[in-house]
Amino acid sequence: ILLDLNKPNWWFTVVIAGLIINFIANISFKLYEKYRATKSQKKREELKKRQEEREKIIETLANNSYGQGYYQFQTLDSQISAVRVFLIGLIFFIVPSNILGMFGSSDYFISIGFYLLGSLLIIQGFRIQNKASDKRDVLKASMKRQVEIRKEEKEEK
Repeated sequence: ILLDLNKPNWWFTVVIAGLIINFIANISFKLYEKYRATKSQKKREELKKRQEEREKIIETLANNSYGQGYYQFQTLDSQISAVRVFLIGLIFFIVPSNILGMFGSSDYFISIGFYLLGSLLIIQGFRIQNKASDKRDVLKASMKRQVEIRKEEKEEK
């Protein structure tokens, strides 16, 4: 089994499994939170508070074009960071198999270290992307609310 750890195929499988587990865990955690909120008063209050904060951000952004632009910049920055971390993780997969092989170094522990670090970075890249998509959802909701506000203002006139 130790010889398998030095092969990129094994680490690629680990990354894919990690991404699948991360995706399933994210969905199941949200469902668990909703279930727990039905059973726990404290959890209901916590979810309600989070939803109110989200609505407050949406309302604030809908009334502030400059804030909306800044929030859009933050969302874009998060997405760029996610891609950057993901690509660095992929580079850590390429380094042991190609570059260390060119130098004739086949140190087992160095390869494992690179693969492990690459796996962690790829998973972290997907976590950052998940947070960026949450920001994007808030931004879309605020733009939709902004359109509704403008329609209401036109109808009043």
